[in-house]
Amino acid sequence: GASLAFRSGILVVSCDHLARSREASHSQDAPMRCRYAPRRRHRLLSWREMTVTTPAALVQFRSMPEQTSVQVETSRLALLVQLGLDPVNVMRHAQLPLELLAQPTARISVAQFTALWIALETLAPDPTFAIAMGKASLSGSFHGIAFAALCSSNLRVAVSRVRDYKRLVAPETFELHDGQGMFTVVVRWNDPDAERLFSLNAMSAVFLVELARAGLRTHVVPLEVALPAAAPRAAFGEYFGVEPIVAPHTRVIFRNDDADRPFFPVSEAMWAVFEPSLQQRLGKLGAMSPLRARVRQILLEGLPAGEASAEEVAKRLGISRRTLQRQLAEEGVAFKDVVREIREQLALH
Repeated sequence: GASLAFRSGILVVSCDHLARSREASHSQDAPMRCRYAPRRRHRLLSWREMTVTTPAALVQFRSMPEQTSVQVETSRLALLVQLGLDPVNVMRHAQLPLELLAQPTARISVAQFTALWIALETLAPDPTFAIAMGKASLSGSFHGIAFAALCSSNLRVAVSRVRDYKRLVAPETFELHDGQGMFTVVVRWNDPDAERLFSLNAMSAVFLVELARAGLRTHVVPLEVALPAAAPRAAFGEYFGVEPIVAPHTRVIFRNDDADRPFFPVSEAMWAVFEPSLQQRLGKLGAMSPLRARVRQILLEGLPAGEASAEEVAKRLGISRRTLQRQLAEEGVAFKDVVREIREQLALH
């Protein structure tokens, strides 16, 4: 009994009885199955992913491909040394290849991203390292997105732009809510394990506050900060200007006055320069599997020296030759095909 319409990347589902069905449910997380998603995988959605906007229950949700990988700037792991962490120990604890440390950037899976942060949280001598990491998020691999956001007219527009592109560098998105003179940003993760990591969520909250302070060039104090676990009061209370509370999902609430105050300087022309590049990166997200990308990188380095065997690549990855071939096969490609791609690429140069 529902009607469907696909508008500008948004699938709109409308039906009169939907609101009554929700009220009859014992849980607001009762799932609803999307039976039609053009060129996308079918996906089970929860009510938390939907927004009911009319009495007739007009429900909107974005139709996006499932996120499988993110790009991290591994060279920034040098910051860990200043925080009392050994990058090599962190990588080993996360069971990530040490060769990633030799690359300026690397594409890793969502599971590996979470494993990296579990390692950081486990090995960090002080949980307040999340504050330093959050501040550093305004630079590095996220610099292009954050800098482009700082070209926005205000915090509300900036956070909206970050929301659209942040999944390039983290399995994360934002929910934005307005009401009662407040602008609320709720942090959501595409990995349930990431939802529970205190340091990862604290870093995101710090980033949002840093974005507000950098854009407005003043010491913005949020109305509320909520984190998934109790935070050290002294350090985090001093940084935020308000003591964080404990809640199931991370959120930062700003005053509308702060959300609507103009950023300095405003440069829509600069945003016009950044946006096409970000759109292109977003379009390529997920187009290549993390393993295939790593195999390509190793071959690019090794082929000129004649090191192109599956045994050599598997050794560099820390897995067996058989495992390498099996995992590539699961991703729909053979090792010899990747070698051929790289040979053709090198021949063009």
